[in-house]
Amino acid sequence: MLHKGFIKIADLVKYPKKYSGKTIQLNRICTKINAGIMNRNWIHLKDGSKDDFDLVITSDTFIPEGSSLTIKTLVTLDKNFGASYKYDLRLENGVIIK
Repeated sequence: MLHKGFIKIADLVKYPKKYSGKTIQLNRICTKINAGIMNRNWIHLKDGSKDDFDLVITSDTFIPEGSSLTIKTLVTLDKNFGASYKYDLRLENGVIIK
């Protein structure tokens, strides 16, 4: 199910259950990328609404740091990969729209 419109990071962090299991769209800046970890690129995003929160999206696409992007992604809660990779809120399978 696609949630219509763009989501602010602050709204996503404040109401994560509202978006759980839904595909959302974000229009943000890539502040960091960890490429090729567990066969995924781990994209860190900020939008100015909650910059103290480290929002992470996994994607097959590499995005250079500092890039502005629009991404469609699935909201997942309580994801534990083991080896210290545990996330209360994480976005998966990000697809770059622009």
